[in-house]
Amino acid sequence: MPMVYDGRNRSFFFFSFDGTRQRNLSSPGWSTLPTAAFKRGDFSKLDPAFSGIGQSGTALGVEGAGRQVQFGQIFVPASTGQVGSAIVRDPSPGQQAEWN
Repeated sequence: MPMVYDGRNRSFFFFSFDGTRQRNLSSPGWSTLPTAAFKRGDFSKLDPAFSGIGQSGTALGVEGAGRQVQFGQIFVPASTGQVGSAIVRDPSPGQQAEWN
């Protein structure tokens, strides 16, 4: 009776498993999801109490047009201009982004 496998033609088996075990299902990534207001372009709530970043709303310095620049400031892309050799943009009033 002939054998089903005679071993002359070698067979190779490969097995791989990647798994992640997470016992604590709370993820810090969920806290960074955008709020409904952010999706509408309203970033007026970006303050230290909301963001947890102490620098939010603090002055970083002065830009080329002599205006204060704040941490987290939203700018209007369509307002791009040049003052001397510096490229400047106007800050968005009320931290409202303009979606095109």
